[in-house]
Amino acid sequence: ALWMKRRTGVPVILDWADWYGRGGTATERSRKIRTFMHPVETFCEEFFHPFADGVVAMGEPLMERALALGIPADRMINLLHGCDPEGLAAHDMHGARVQLG
Repeated sequence: ALWMKRRTGVPVILDWADWYGRGGTATERSRKIRTFMHPVETFCEEFFHPFADGVVAMGEPLMERALALGIPADRMINLLHGCDPEGLAAHDMHGARVQLG
């Protein structure tokens, strides 16, 4: 994606949903996977995200991690997972079927 950005000028927006690299959950993996994946994940998180035109972080810890990497806050949004269960309302199935034909 970064190569295409350089070649065409198209903006690149990267999402960041998991923190596996340095300081993240790599320690929760088996030793074999951790030994190989920890440096790879750390490199990807720390090298690519700062070059993006925008970063979509899934939660406050990833927003803070992005800020610590020098990504300006105005190039990030925090997209939280989940929903507000109290804000959900049941729909009338019969009425929906009638409305949709």
